[in-house]
Formats: sequence, structure tokens, C-alpha cells
Amino acid sequence: MASTCFWKEDMLKKGYPDPKANYLVVEIEKVEDPAFANVKWDFRKLAGFGNGRGSGIPFASSLAALMRVKVMP
Repeated sequence: MASTCFWKEDMLKKGYPDPKANYLVVEIEKVEDPAFANVKWDFRKLAGFGNGRGSGIPFASSLAALMRVKVMP
């Protein structure tokens, strides 16, 4: 997994709300584990997911919390 640090000017250009905040951008590798094959999640049920326009603001969640909002096919 690789990470990248962006300068304040880069974050402003990308539309991030607080140029004083620190952001870490992480590249995620594709996972071949069958537990994640064709899985969908209801992100709206995660703690930290905002309402309305706030739904576009990034937030963090644990894998355990993510698996609790897994939508069964």
C-alpha cells in the first residue's frame, strides 16, 4: 500500500474544505478474497457518514464496522 502527501495548494484545488487539516491519500490494492466478491455496502449506516452535502466529506471507518453494513445479494 502506498501513500501520498499533498501540499495545501493541491488540496485547495481539489476542493477539500479545510486547508489547515492534514489529509493522507492511500492507494488500495484490489483484493481477491471471496469475502469481498460482489459485495455492496450501505455506507449511509456508517458512523461518520454525513447527511445531504455532508455525505461527500471523507471519513474513516473500521473494517469491522464496514462488514456490519454489508448488503446481502
